Amino acid sequence: MLATDEGKFQGGEDTAPTPLEFFLTGLVGCLMTQVRVFAKRLKIDIDDVKVSCHAKWEALSDEVGPYQGRPVRFEIDMDVTSTADPDRIAELISAARRGCFVEQTLRQANEIEHTLKINGKKWQHGG
Repeated sequence: MLATDEGKFQGGEDTAPTPLEFFLTGLVGCLMTQVRVFAKRLKIDIDDVKVSCHAKWEALSDEVGPYQGRPVRFEIDMDVTSTADPDRIAELISAARRGCFVEQTLRQANEIEHTLKINGKKWQHGG
């Protein structure tokens, strides 16, 4: 079980992290993991990596719900502490970005399929 909530602005109680915060944590965590793992494989000494991420999004009007959320961009800032050559660090970060499954998922259009059951029975519109 995982508690999530929205802020009061969106109708929530602000009692837990938002789904977007968990999502961004996954993005940053994936990238940081790839940096650490790739640094070992590429034999690049890294003392520390600090990453912050900000999501830019907008709310569009919706026919049924209060709004439609639409991502605009993700801003990821990285601060790497290392005595390695800066060009090697840049190569490492580029490789880690390509290896991060979450970032690569965001970089392409994806199909998302939903099914709905109501009271345990598959729901079909009009049926």
